Amino acid sequence: MTRYLILSGLLGLMLVPDALAQALSAKQNVSKLIETTDENGNIVEKRVAADSVAPGDRVMYQLDYTHTGREPASDILLTMAVPPQIKPLFEGLHAGETTRSFSVDGGQTYQALTTSPEGEAPPEFASATHLRWQLVSPIQPGESGSVSYTGIVE
Repeated sequence: MTRYLILSGLLGLMLVPDALAQALSAKQNVSKLIETTDENGNIVEKRVAADSVAPGDRVMYQLDYTHTGREPASDILLTMAVPPQIKPLFEGLHAGETTRSFSVDGGQTYQALTTSPEGEAPPEFASATHLRWQLVSPIQPGESGSVSYTGIVE
């Protein structure tokens, strides 16, 4: 089985060299989240191009990945840098079966993202510089998925 590490930042995605790292393709998308009213008068959240954002706007960073290799892959780590002007929102973390962690020191160390009995993130999560997801199960050739987080522009 192969271990992959994916890092993404403001300008895109970088695959870190590792055995068979070419077997995983990934693309980062950034969207602005806006509230709009549907035909029934309900307020709904909509994703639009993040061509311009201002303080207070909500943005979503999504990393879509596909396993393009021929063997199952395990121990996959998906890591996204949090831009300095973005405050990540705990309730905005999305992924399938993963364990989540975060870094407050530029990705040097990570701590497990656990919640309080009230369902809240640790206070230092608001200062996260990187978010990381580790896939719980191996992925098969051709399998795809995504992880994402939402933040507020400061």
